Amino acid sequence: MNSQEDLKSSDELLERLQFVEIYTRRRIQAHILGEYESSLKGTGFEFREHKKYQRGDDYRRIDCNVTARFQYPYVKQFVAEKEVNVWLVCDLSSSMFFGSGQRSKSEVMTEVAAVLGFSASQLHMKVGFLSFSDQVESCLAPRQSRVVTWDILRLIPHSRSSRRLTCFDDIAETLRKRIKGTSLIFFLSDFISLEQMFENPQMGYLARHHDLIPVVIEDPLERAIPQLPGLHLLEDSESGHRRMSYWSKENVNKYQREIERRRQSLTSMFYSMDLDSLWIDAGDENFVDRLLEHFLRRRRLS
Repeated sequence: MNSQEDLKSSDELLERLQFVEIYTRRRIQAHILGEYESSLKGTGFEFREHKKYQRGDDYRRIDCNVTARFQYPYVKQFVAEKEVNVWLVCDLSSSMFFGSGQRSKSEVMTEVAAVLGFSASQLHMKVGFLSFSDQVESCLAPRQSRVVTWDILRLIPHSRSSRRLTCFDDIAETLRKRIKGTSLIFFLSDFISLEQMFENPQMGYLARHHDLIPVVIEDPLERAIPQLPGLHLLEDSESGHRRMSYWSKENVNKYQREIERRRQSLTSMFYSMDLDSLWIDAGDENFVDRLLEHFLRRRRLS
Protein backbone atom coordinates (compact mmCIF):
# COMPACT_ATOMS: atom_id res chain seq x y z
CA MET A 1 0.00 0.00 0.00
CA ASN A 2 1.50 3.35 -1.00
CA SER A 3 1.42 6.70 0.79
CA GLN A 4 -1.53 7.95 -1.25
CA GLU A 5 -3.64 4.96 -0.26
CA ASP A 6 -2.67 5.50 3.39
CA LEU A 7 -3.87 9.12 3.33
CA LYS A 8 -6.58 9.60 5.97
CA SER A 9 -8.93 11.62 3.83
CA SER A 10 -12.08 11.52 1.79
CA ASP A 11 -11.99 10.54 -1.87
CA GLU A 12 -12.87 14.10 -2.82
CA LEU A 13 -9.95 15.57 -0.87
CA LEU A 14 -7.56 12.93 -2.22
CA GLU A 15 -8.64 13.79 -5.77
CA ARG A 16 -8.07 17.48 -5.07
CA LEU A 17 -4.59 16.80 -3.64
CA GLN A 18 -3.66 14.79 -6.72
CA PHE A 19 -4.79 17.73 -8.85
CA VAL A 20 -2.71 20.08 -6.67
CA GLU A 21 0.38 17.93 -7.25
CA ILE A 22 -0.06 17.98 -11.04
CA TYR A 23 -0.90 21.68 -11.19
CA THR A 24 1.96 22.64 -8.89
CA ARG A 25 4.45 20.57 -10.89
CA ARG A 26 3.46 22.28 -14.14
CA ARG A 27 3.62 25.76 -12.62
CA ILE A 28 7.04 25.15 -11.05
CA GLN A 29 8.41 23.63 -14.26
CA ALA A 30 7.22 26.68 -16.19
CA HIS A 31 8.87 28.93 -13.58
CA ILE A 32 12.18 27.06 -13.84
CA LEU A 33 12.17 27.22 -17.65
CA GLY A 34 11.39 30.90 -17.49
CA GLU A 35 14.39 31.57 -15.25
CA TYR A 36 16.99 29.33 -16.87
CA GLU A 37 17.07 26.16 -18.92
CA SER A 38 19.86 23.90 -17.69
CA SER A 39 20.81 20.25 -17.98
CA LEU A 40 22.42 20.46 -14.54
CA LYS A 41 20.66 19.06 -11.50
CA GLY A 42 20.76 20.48 -8.00
CA THR A 43 19.03 22.76 -5.56
CA GLY A 44 18.95 25.57 -8.11
CA PHE A 45 21.13 28.28 -9.64
CA GLU A 46 21.18 32.06 -9.48
CA PHE A 47 22.56 34.52 -12.03
CA ARG A 48 25.94 36.12 -11.19
CA GLU A 49 27.26 37.96 -14.27
CA HIS A 50 27.81 37.92 -18.06
CA LYS A 51 31.06 36.91 -19.74
CA LYS A 52 32.23 36.65 -23.33
CA TYR A 53 31.51 33.35 -24.97
CA GLN A 54 34.54 31.04 -25.16
CA ARG A 55 34.96 27.75 -26.90
CA GLY A 56 33.49 24.99 -24.78
CA ASP A 57 30.87 27.20 -23.06
CA ASP A 58 27.30 25.95 -23.06
CA TYR A 59 25.64 27.72 -26.00
CA ARG A 60 22.29 27.50 -24.18
CA ARG A 61 23.58 30.11 -21.76
CA ILE A 62 24.00 32.74 -24.48
CA ASP A 63 22.04 35.88 -23.63
CA CYS A 64 20.52 37.06 -26.93
CA ASN A 65 19.76 40.58 -25.70
CA VAL A 66 23.31 41.27 -24.49
CA THR A 67 24.78 39.59 -27.57
CA ALA A 68 22.75 41.85 -29.88
CA ARG A 69 23.80 44.95 -27.93
CA PHE A 70 27.56 44.25 -28.03
CA GLN A 71 27.70 42.35 -31.34
CA TYR A 72 29.55 39.50 -29.66
CA PRO A 73 28.16 36.40 -27.95
CA TYR A 74 27.87 36.72 -24.18
CA VAL A 75 26.85 33.91 -21.85
CA LYS A 76 25.24 34.01 -18.43
CA GLN A 77 27.23 32.69 -15.49
CA PHE A 78 25.35 31.05 -12.65
CA VAL A 79 26.38 30.01 -9.18
CA ALA A 80 24.78 27.27 -7.13
CA GLU A 81 22.28 28.55 -4.59
CA LYS A 82 22.76 27.69 -0.95
CA GLU A 83 20.72 24.71 0.16
CA VAL A 84 17.50 25.79 1.82
CA ASN A 85 15.20 23.29 3.51
CA VAL A 86 11.43 23.75 3.82
CA TRP A 87 9.67 23.00 7.11
CA LEU A 88 5.90 22.66 7.39
CA VAL A 89 4.70 23.28 10.95
CA CYS A 90 1.01 22.36 11.29
CA ASP A 91 -1.41 23.15 14.11
CA LEU A 92 -3.62 20.14 14.96
CA SER A 93 -5.47 21.67 17.91
CA SER A 94 -9.25 21.35 17.98
CA SER A 95 -9.98 24.80 16.57
CA MET A 96 -8.40 23.73 13.26
CA PHE A 97 -11.16 21.18 12.69
CA PHE A 98 -13.92 23.77 12.59
CA GLY A 99 -15.59 24.50 9.26
CA SER A 100 -18.72 26.49 8.54
CA GLY A 101 -18.63 25.59 4.84
CA GLN A 102 -17.70 22.55 2.80
CA ARG A 103 -14.13 22.37 4.11
CA SER A 104 -12.67 22.58 7.59
CA LYS A 105 -9.56 24.63 8.31
CA SER A 106 -7.67 21.35 8.67
CA GLU A 107 -8.59 20.31 5.12
CA VAL A 108 -7.51 23.69 3.79
CA MET A 109 -4.27 23.37 5.76
CA THR A 110 -3.70 20.01 4.07
CA GLU A 111 -4.02 21.64 0.63
CA VAL A 112 -1.65 24.42 1.67
CA ALA A 113 0.87 21.82 2.86
CA ALA A 114 0.47 19.98 -0.46
CA VAL A 115 1.20 23.10 -2.52
CA LEU A 116 4.28 23.96 -0.46
CA GLY A 117 5.58 20.38 -0.26
CA PHE A 118 5.17 19.56 -3.95
CA SER A 119 6.66 22.93 -4.93
CA ALA A 120 9.72 22.26 -2.78
CA SER A 121 10.21 18.77 -4.22
CA GLN A 122 10.06 20.15 -7.77
CA LEU A 123 12.83 22.59 -6.83
CA HIS A 124 14.93 19.75 -5.35
CA MET A 125 14.50 21.09 -1.81
CA LYS A 126 14.22 18.90 1.27
CA VAL A 127 10.94 19.04 3.21
CA GLY A 128 10.57 18.52 6.97
CA PHE A 129 7.38 18.36 9.02
CA LEU A 130 6.22 19.00 12.57
CA SER A 131 2.64 18.87 13.84
CA PHE A 132 1.46 19.83 17.29
CA SER A 133 -1.53 20.34 19.59
CA ASP A 134 -0.62 20.54 23.27
CA GLN A 135 2.44 18.47 22.44
CA VAL A 136 4.47 17.43 19.40
CA GLU A 137 2.28 14.98 17.45
CA SER A 138 4.61 14.07 14.56
CA CYS A 139 8.05 15.13 13.38
CA LEU A 140 9.82 14.13 10.16
CA ALA A 141 13.38 15.14 9.34
CA PRO A 142 13.83 16.94 5.99
CA ARG A 143 14.02 14.68 2.95
CA GLN A 144 13.91 15.29 -0.78
CA SER A 145 11.17 13.44 -2.65
CA ARG A 146 7.55 13.93 -3.70
CA VAL A 147 6.77 10.82 -1.61
CA VAL A 148 7.78 12.81 1.48
CA THR A 149 4.94 15.24 0.85
CA TRP A 150 2.44 12.39 0.61
CA ASP A 151 3.83 11.02 3.88
CA ILE A 152 3.25 14.43 5.46
CA LEU A 153 -0.30 14.71 4.13
CA ARG A 154 -1.07 11.28 5.58
CA LEU A 155 -0.05 12.55 9.03
CA ILE A 156 -2.54 15.44 9.00
CA PRO A 157 -5.83 14.02 10.37
CA HIS A 158 -9.19 15.44 9.36
CA SER A 159 -11.22 14.50 12.42
CA ARG A 160 -10.87 16.02 15.86
CA SER A 161 -8.59 14.14 18.22
CA SER A 162 -9.00 13.90 21.99
CA ARG A 163 -6.49 16.70 22.39
CA ARG A 164 -8.03 20.15 22.40
CA LEU A 165 -5.71 22.81 23.71
CA THR A 166 -2.91 24.60 21.90
CA CYS A 167 0.33 24.87 23.87
CA PHE A 168 3.53 26.03 22.29
CA ASP A 169 6.42 26.32 24.76
CA ASP A 170 7.75 22.76 24.33
CA ILE A 171 7.04 22.81 20.59
CA ALA A 172 9.17 25.94 20.11
CA GLU A 173 12.09 24.25 21.88
CA THR A 174 11.71 21.15 19.67
CA LEU A 175 11.71 23.29 16.54
CA ARG A 176 14.84 25.15 17.57
CA LYS A 177 16.68 21.87 18.20
CA ARG A 178 15.49 20.04 15.08
CA ILE A 179 15.80 22.75 12.43
CA LYS A 180 19.38 23.00 11.25
CA GLY A 181 20.86 25.19 8.53
CA THR A 182 18.93 27.79 6.59
CA SER A 183 15.24 26.95 6.33
CA LEU A 184 11.93 28.29 5.10
CA ILE A 185 9.52 27.61 7.97
CA PHE A 186 5.84 27.78 7.04
CA PHE A 187 3.75 27.94 10.21
CA LEU A 188 0.20 26.81 9.33
CA SER A 189 -2.39 27.69 11.96
CA ASP A 190 -5.44 29.76 12.80
CA PHE A 191 -3.34 31.19 15.68
CA ILE A 192 -6.23 30.86 18.11
CA SER A 193 -4.70 30.70 21.62
CA LEU A 194 -1.30 31.36 20.01
CA GLU A 195 -1.47 35.15 20.05
CA GLN A 196 1.45 35.36 22.50
CA MET A 197 3.61 32.64 20.95
CA PHE A 198 6.12 35.04 19.45
CA GLU A 199 7.01 36.32 22.91
CA ASN A 200 8.68 32.94 23.42
CA PRO A 201 12.49 33.46 23.12
CA GLN A 202 12.79 30.26 21.06
CA MET A 203 10.47 31.74 18.43
CA GLY A 204 12.56 34.90 18.39
CA TYR A 205 15.60 32.73 17.69
CA LEU A 206 13.85 30.95 14.81
CA ALA A 207 12.68 34.26 13.32
CA ARG A 208 16.23 35.68 13.41
CA HIS A 209 17.99 32.62 11.98
CA HIS A 210 15.43 31.38 9.46
CA ASP A 211 12.75 32.69 7.13
CA LEU A 212 9.63 32.20 9.24
CA ILE A 213 6.34 32.65 7.36
CA PRO A 214 3.07 32.56 9.33
CA VAL A 215 0.17 31.24 7.22
CA VAL A 216 -3.08 32.23 8.95
CA ILE A 217 -6.03 30.02 7.99
CA GLU A 218 -9.42 31.51 8.81
CA ASP A 219 -12.95 30.23 8.49
CA PRO A 220 -15.43 32.72 6.94
CA LEU A 221 -17.37 32.82 10.24
CA GLU A 222 -14.18 33.88 12.00
CA ARG A 223 -13.98 36.94 9.80
CA ALA A 224 -17.64 37.98 9.85
CA ILE A 225 -20.82 36.47 11.22
CA PRO A 226 -24.28 36.97 9.71
CA GLN A 227 -26.99 38.96 11.45
CA LEU A 228 -28.95 36.08 12.99
CA PRO A 229 -30.81 37.42 16.03
CA GLY A 230 -31.83 34.95 18.72
CA LEU A 231 -30.30 32.41 21.09
CA HIS A 232 -27.38 30.35 19.81
CA LEU A 233 -25.38 27.55 21.43
CA LEU A 234 -21.68 28.36 21.21
CA GLU A 235 -18.72 26.06 21.89
CA ASP A 236 -15.10 27.01 22.46
CA SER A 237 -13.33 24.36 20.39
CA GLU A 238 -10.13 24.73 22.39
CA SER A 239 -11.63 24.34 25.88
CA GLY A 240 -14.87 22.52 24.98
CA HIS A 241 -16.87 24.99 27.06
CA ARG A 242 -20.44 25.61 25.82
CA ARG A 243 -22.84 28.42 26.58
CA MET A 244 -26.04 29.95 25.26
CA SER A 245 -25.68 33.45 23.88
CA TYR A 246 -28.21 35.94 22.56
CA TRP A 247 -27.04 37.50 19.31
CA SER A 248 -28.52 40.94 19.19
CA LYS A 249 -27.30 43.46 16.64
CA GLU A 250 -25.22 45.07 19.39
CA ASN A 251 -23.57 41.74 20.30
CA VAL A 252 -22.81 40.96 16.66
CA ASN A 253 -21.14 44.36 16.22
CA LYS A 254 -19.17 43.80 19.41
CA TYR A 255 -18.00 40.43 18.10
CA GLN A 256 -16.96 42.01 14.79
CA ARG A 257 -14.89 44.60 16.65
CA GLU A 258 -13.18 41.84 18.63
CA ILE A 259 -12.38 39.94 15.42
CA GLU A 260 -10.86 43.05 13.90
CA ARG A 261 -8.88 43.74 17.08
CA ARG A 262 -7.42 40.23 16.99
CA ARG A 263 -6.49 40.52 13.31
CA GLN A 264 -4.79 43.84 13.90
CA SER A 265 -2.95 42.42 16.91
CA LEU A 266 -1.62 39.49 14.89
CA THR A 267 -0.68 41.73 11.98
CA SER A 268 1.20 44.10 14.30
CA MET A 269 3.02 41.17 15.90
CA PHE A 270 4.11 39.85 12.50
CA TYR A 271 5.18 43.32 11.41
CA SER A 272 7.20 43.95 14.57
CA MET A 273 9.20 40.76 13.91
CA ASP A 274 9.55 41.49 10.18
CA LEU A 275 7.59 38.35 9.24
CA ASP A 276 5.98 38.11 5.81
CA SER A 277 2.62 36.57 6.72
CA LEU A 278 -0.04 35.13 4.43
CA TRP A 279 -3.77 35.03 5.23
CA ILE A 280 -5.99 32.35 3.67
CA ASP A 281 -9.79 32.24 3.83
CA ALA A 282 -10.99 28.62 4.13
CA GLY A 283 -13.87 29.54 1.85
CA ASP A 284 -11.54 30.67 -0.95
CA GLU A 285 -11.23 28.02 -3.66
CA ASN A 286 -8.55 29.91 -5.62
CA PHE A 287 -5.67 30.45 -3.21
CA VAL A 288 -3.19 28.06 -4.89
CA ASP A 289 -1.71 30.57 -7.36
CA ARG A 290 -1.33 33.20 -4.64
CA LEU A 291 0.38 30.66 -2.39
CA LEU A 292 2.73 29.55 -5.18
CA GLU A 293 3.77 33.13 -5.91
CA HIS A 294 4.40 33.71 -2.21
CA PHE A 295 6.51 30.55 -1.94
CA LEU A 296 8.65 31.38 -4.98
CA ARG A 297 9.21 34.92 -3.76
CA ARG A 298 10.30 33.79 -0.30
CA ARG A 299 12.62 31.17 -1.83
CA ARG A 300 14.38 33.84 -3.90
CA LEU A 301 14.85 36.06 -0.86
CA SER A 302 16.20 33.29 1.38
